[in-house]
Amino acid sequence: NSPGDVRPCMGDSVDMVLGLFREAFGTDSPLRGKAMFLNKVPGEDRADEVVAFGAVIAVVRFDLRLDRMVLDLRQAGAELFSEAAVKGVVRFAGMSGHLKGKAIPGQNVAECIGEFREGAPLILKKGSKIGAGVALASSEGIRDAEKAVRIRDIAVPEWTFGSKDADLSDFVRCNRDHVRRLARRGVREIREFMKGSGGGLPITVSFSGGKDSLAAYGLAREAVGDLDLMYLDTGLEFPETVGYVRCFAEKEGRRLHVASGGDGFWSNVDAFGPPAKDFRWCCKVCKLGPATSMIESDFPKGTVTVEGNRWLESYARSGIGFVTRNPFVPNQVNLNPIRSWRAADVWAYILYSGLEYNPLYDRDFERIGCYLCPSCLSSEWRNTGRIHPELYSRWEGYLKDYARRSGLSEEYVRMGFWRWKVLPPKMVQLAGDMNVKVVPESGSGPSMDVLKGASPCAAGGYSVEAVVHVRRNRDFSYVEDALRTFGDTKYSPDYEIAMLRTPIGRAKLFGGGQVSVTAPDAGKAREVFSMAVKALVRAQMCTECGICAKSCRRRAIRISGGMRVDPERCTACGRCEESCMVMHYYDKLMDGTSGGKGKIRRRCGLGMDLIFGLAMVLGIGPALALMYLVVRNYTYPRVEQPFFSDPAFFGLFVVGLVIGSVLFLALTMFRFASNPIYMVLFAAVEMMAILVVMNLRRFRGKSDSVFYGYGLGLGMASGLATGICFVTANAAESFDASAVAIIAISVSLSLILGASATDVGEGIARNYPNQYLLKGLIPLVAYNLLLTVALHGGEMGGVIVYYACLVLMVVISALYFYRNMYVRLPGVVRDVLKMEGKKRDVPGRRRSGLVPAGPDLDDQAPVQHRRDHLLRLVSGDLADVLHGEFPLELREPFREDLHLGLKPGAALVPVD
Repeated sequence: NSPGDVRPCMGDSVDMVLGLFREAFGTDSPLRGKAMFLNKVPGEDRADEVVAFGAVIAVVRFDLRLDRMVLDLRQAGAELFSEAAVKGVVRFAGMSGHLKGKAIPGQNVAECIGEFREGAPLILKKGSKIGAGVALASSEGIRDAEKAVRIRDIAVPEWTFGSKDADLSDFVRCNRDHVRRLARRGVREIREFMKGSGGGLPITVSFSGGKDSLAAYGLAREAVGDLDLMYLDTGLEFPETVGYVRCFAEKEGRRLHVASGGDGFWSNVDAFGPPAKDFRWCCKVCKLGPATSMIESDFPKGTVTVEGNRWLESYARSGIGFVTRNPFVPNQVNLNPIRSWRAADVWAYILYSGLEYNPLYDRDFERIGCYLCPSCLSSEWRNTGRIHPELYSRWEGYLKDYARRSGLSEEYVRMGFWRWKVLPPKMVQLAGDMNVKVVPESGSGPSMDVLKGASPCAAGGYSVEAVVHVRRNRDFSYVEDALRTFGDTKYSPDYEIAMLRTPIGRAKLFGGGQVSVTAPDAGKAREVFSMAVKALVRAQMCTECGICAKSCRRRAIRISGGMRVDPERCTACGRCEESCMVMHYYDKLMDGTSGGKGKIRRRCGLGMDLIFGLAMVLGIGPALALMYLVVRNYTYPRVEQPFFSDPAFFGLFVVGLVIGSVLFLALTMFRFASNPIYMVLFAAVEMMAILVVMNLRRFRGKSDSVFYGYGLGLGMASGLATGICFVTANAAESFDASAVAIIAISVSLSLILGASATDVGEGIARNYPNQYLLKGLIPLVAYNLLLTVALHGGEMGGVIVYYACLVLMVVISALYFYRNMYVRLPGVVRDVLKMEGKKRDVPGRRRSGLVPAGPDLDDQAPVQHRRDHLLRLVSGDLADVLHGEFPLELREPFREDLHLGLKPGAALVPVD
């Protein structure tokens, strides 16, 4: 990998790397006293490239199966240690040719130096070549093994390594000018903002005790001088961090404002279960809630806060600007002066400025935050157990108890599967390989049994009935307050019944968890049902964080043992729901993986066969319609029939249908739609699939390749659209709520893939495939980004953004399709035919290619058609001819020595 967020290797990290080299090769002398850097790369857990002497010499990674760090040697590392190694070296002979990736038979091993285990990294030697490999057998049985060593790489040595020692001070000295430029830009941005819109507000630095907030502090100190520090003590901080922050503030002479999360985490963990990377309920309870309270009390007029957010920290932060605002903390403006910095830039600035950093960075921690954060790595969790066994034991004990109550094994805890609600593909595969159960059987989380889905009611309209199982934490009257944010309410304390009335339907909620809803149609019934269930869950699981009260512009909410709503002030604007942590993770809470009784099952009243049939019609129908509308104006001279008579065209449609179905399975299995970046890659996969098929020899340089590409693209769209339609319809209770989305996605898929594949076909016909591949890829990438939002059904950005994306999908695909198939296509076919005709001007050879209605003739003389149709050349507008008013069919035999050319403003038309 090219360096991304590369960072210096310091303290215990150096000892860990050198220890792995000593374990493998009996020495660390080539690296001792040398500056090293770590570059994060993808892996199951921690995985870092080790960079030294300007080369990647190895990868160190945490093996979840072995529960330890391991070393993967690279070619440069093998060359570096080839002379110094006293073990882990294998000489072999008798193999030739390309060796990378091959296995060395035991009989070819000439010499084995030192003892090693199976799976250990090895230095390989063969004549003058040196390489890196992996042992497939132990040193004792290597010569008897059929496959003894796997060759990772091997080559004649090309790397040169210096002998001079270099440490981090040399790194800072070499990058001094670069660091100064970064710092000047950050200081200038802060000063300009404070002179402008930020003037008059006190300036603070959000100081977490990590390296990024330390760098942000350094810039703010230089920019304005007078500032305060804000620290969010979540109650889950490392003792070293708490001590470091307080000591740092004292040494710097800064006032420290502390927002304390207290015991909030441990008070709520039984209700919500373990936090996860995709279920971080703890952040609002332990961070956002206390922070808003502290800012409101200490900075009533507001504050400008300098933060250490960086683009490379996470995908969520990759698009932040210099100035950001949190909608739930209205009186705070955030500045991000180091947003574009890499970790190496941060460390170079800290070391250059002489800033004292958190001592935990020297204990092999990459990131420092809450000690039990699900975002931390298993390797860091093992470090926590090493330096703070008491903290480790408390959380490990809770996790094991949770696993036992949920019917899960201790392997579920040891492997760190608790850190996700929905496991990523690599962890699903790992769990399967190790036969570890990851879906809880039971637990304390909320769940729901749907007794009757949205179905016709005898009294008219539609109704939904269900029982919601949620722990009762407070009086049922709080449910009425939560319902008030949706509409008018009534409450009977004697019978514990809360009723909701909205313009689209009504709901009744009972103290035992029963929910009954009636509405004019099924879609409205589901919408009111969602309101009722959310109100019930929100009322009983309220953490009293107070964010909803602070986000309410009309001051209609107060926190008193839970959420209380003033009906005279509340306008049901929805801001409190958007800010509520419980509602933010509503889907996760009601999912079976949170420890409930299972996912909410919603099934349409239609049979599975009928659903699939309708999905086929909706998925394939638009493609067939577009196929007819475009191709009907063209004939195919090879078979002397209209183009629909060509079996190869429909054969490619079927091939595309199969490819599209496979792509849909990949889309769902590997969760491409979960991330916009994955959908960009998915667009590239789609285009490569088209290119692979169309690049066959029979299609190169042929005019009909334009249309073969069109047929292939429509087939792929049909396969993808059918799968999406089936899943969407099968998950809904009826088609009415999803009909618009299904039709929009199906039609737009056919439009965009048909047009994109036509571009590829044109590139194949013109013998410039790469140029036209990129041309078709760009609009497909834009479409897939919109499709990402559409496939989430309003979860990304809300309903308005959802429908806006559906409209944009249709508009973009329609414009692109119209441009390719109606504006450009006739001219494209003429150009390719002209090119093809020049190449095939050979007597006695049959001419083939797609013929648009209305080509012109270079020769002004009449041409005799086989059916005695006399054609003459006339001047005029091509529009009527090209749009099929006067379709021209060229049938054989015709004169092979006749050159078919095209001239502007002329057309072939029938003569009476």
